[in-house]
Amino acid sequence: MNKFILTIGFLFSIFLFTTNAGALETNDLSGDKALKLTVDEAVDLALKNNLGLESERLKLEQKKWAMYTSWNPLIPSTKLSFSLARLNERKSISATVPFDNPVDPNASYAIPDVGTVYDSVLKTDAIDMPEWGASLSFDTTFVLNAYIVFSIYNSVLDYNSGKINIEIAEKKIERDVRKNYYNLLLIRQNTELLKESVKAAENRYNQAVANYKNGLVPEYTMLAAQVAYENMKPAVLEIENGYFLTALSFKQTLGLKSEVELNFVNGMDTPVVREFNCDELIEKYIDNRLDVQSLYRSMNILKNVRNITIASMTPTFMFRASVDPTFQKDAGKDAWFGDSTYMSDNWKQNSGMLMFSFSLPLDYYFPFSSKQMDLVNNNYQLKQTEIAMRQLKNGAELEIKSLVLKLQKSINSLNTLRMTYELAQKAYNLAEIAYKAGSKELLEVQNSELEYKKAKNNILQEEYNYTTALLDLEYALNTKLR
Repeated sequence: MNKFILTIGFLFSIFLFTTNAGALETNDLSGDKALKLTVDEAVDLALKNNLGLESERLKLEQKKWAMYTSWNPLIPSTKLSFSLARLNERKSISATVPFDNPVDPNASYAIPDVGTVYDSVLKTDAIDMPEWGASLSFDTTFVLNAYIVFSIYNSVLDYNSGKINIEIAEKKIERDVRKNYYNLLLIRQNTELLKESVKAAENRYNQAVANYKNGLVPEYTMLAAQVAYENMKPAVLEIENGYFLTALSFKQTLGLKSEVELNFVNGMDTPVVREFNCDELIEKYIDNRLDVQSLYRSMNILKNVRNITIASMTPTFMFRASVDPTFQKDAGKDAWFGDSTYMSDNWKQNSGMLMFSFSLPLDYYFPFSSKQMDLVNNNYQLKQTEIAMRQLKNGAELEIKSLVLKLQKSINSLNTLRMTYELAQKAYNLAEIAYKAGSKELLEVQNSELEYKKAKNNILQEEYNYTTALLDLEYALNTKLR
């Protein structure tokens, strides 16, 4: 008994631990704690919590069920019914029936003044109809034609088209989340650069105060250093507010509450640059684009719609079987089964049948009929879609060339910017040393610092431009290039 109690307690402890662990994990996303986030984790959260994508998934699920059940027109139409009816007013019919005690049928005489011998055997009497009537019917019909087959195939095409739409939405979300992640990193790095500039301005102001007290510089130099320092503080507040608003929008995209503090694990690493050949990319990946695949799916659906229209003009095969036995006596008084030598004495078939038929619609073959015009309109739609495909590919080629040129521009710019940054950094360091020694004016130091920070910021901006352009190119080609 003790072992049993210990076992139950152990299992219950595991349950509590698992529940608490899940609660802690949920709290990390609810705003109680900071959340460390890699770029891949950000993408996963966005794909999981995006409401628009969730709606698209529901649509795809609906199309999947439509595809799985599209064969149900092949199920025979079957109906089984039973009826038990009673007339409100019982009716009777006149019928010729034998006498209760007929005369000898072998007699060759007639009763005088009465009639023939048959009049002594048969008589006309009123017979009451059964008070209760019962009937049973079973009917099954199976229809087969080419229209049903192509309609089933159309649901498959519609589902595949929905899958492409989901993939387009997912790839777009992934691209945008990565770009926003890196954009936040860029803003934060720019903020750090600005804070470094503010700190340097503060140091120069303190140095100017010390130099002024020692009589090395005039009061104007000290006041100018103070103004430059104070003027930079609002810029820090402005960029921090911009970062807060951008991060807030980013959290909403990920499905997080605004209270969650994001700590980015990935940094704005220096991208590994590579050059691309436009013609090779276009030839290899143009048909791999998601929008091209989606338009191909639309063309296939249009072609199948044409097949459905043609199929509706083909013969239809139908098989039908039905039985409808009806009870011949009073269902309320007489036994339904077993009181007759033959079952047919109690139950009679009225209109049951076994039927095979073929039908062919002829009016569809008349010129300018509705079906003929549907084919004409479908042909125009196909031609318009083919033109749209050519336009799409032309636009895709232009987009790919533009992105490759953008990447090439970033590569060339990064080489120049890095060299400029090294020179600006060296000049700024020399200016700082000269300012402290009193051989440089404050304005000269500020200009050197401005050029140095500008060069560093330009490198960060161009690295961001290269990374986002590469993401756009991967999205445009629907492939990984890194």
